[in-house]
Amino acid sequence: MKLNDLLSGVVLACIALPTLANEPMTGAQFERYTMGRTYTFGHPGVAPYGIELYRPNRQVTWAVFSDVCVDGYWYDTPENEICFVYDDNPIHKCWLFFKQVDTLTADFVGDPNDLEYEVVQTSASMPCLGPMVGV
Repeated sequence: MKLNDLLSGVVLACIALPTLANEPMTGAQFERYTMGRTYTFGHPGVAPYGIELYRPNRQVTWAVFSDVCVDGYWYDTPENEICFVYDDNPIHKCWLFFKQVDTLTADFVGDPNDLEYEVVQTSASMPCLGPMVGV
């Protein structure tokens, strides 16, 4: 193998690495990463605004902090979108999730502002208030 061929291969590999890192997670990857865990959602550098628990069979419980919890489920699409449907709202909300070193980033599909979301694993419990608490 010639030195030029070797260097060309190294350069091509380095160019391809960022592309692979920016590929959205598949449904199977997302399920392995989240199952049985709880994650907060927010924008980088800002306190999180919500929390979600991922249960077996792609079932979830979501809450905006200081609000009631809502159950739902998620599914994946051929485009690697992870879509959520909640009991209180039949509108499907689809995201692209990207694995980072110790967290996830997410893009809301169809967001005209193209905001980045940060999804971080937490040991916090779900802060569900729910109806008739304290009665």
